[in-house]
Amino acid sequence: MTGANYRRGADLERAAKHYLEDNGYYVIKSAGSKGIADLVAIKPGETLYVQCKLDGYLTPAERVSFRQAALTSGAAPIVARWVKEGRAARTLGFRELTSMGPAGNRDWTPDHGMQSHPQAQEHVQ
Repeated sequence: MTGANYRRGADLERAAKHYLEDNGYYVIKSAGSKGIADLVAIKPGETLYVQCKLDGYLTPAERVSFRQAALTSGAAPIVARWVKEGRAARTLGFRELTSMGPAGNRDWTPDHGMQSHPQAQEHVQ
């Protein structure tokens, strides 16, 4: 990885961490991004494993391994990525891995996560 790509990756991790913290998650960053997830985000009743990828792409083997580890731990597998449309500034985007393959995955937001985890709703009310 070149120095510029490393910096962009680190920027993505920081942006994802701050976004999740701003939305009420306690976030733990993996040192050197050496663990199964770059970030682990925790809220009462909800845990996320977040893998940060500049282009959002995980190889099939990475996808299977990451999704299995998250689901085995009771966490939602999320991929953070930069999204850019046309000349607009890039924004942070999240996708939940809802299947082992690329099809069937869906955009994820903190509100979306609460809707897909009914037990977490109890803590909000």
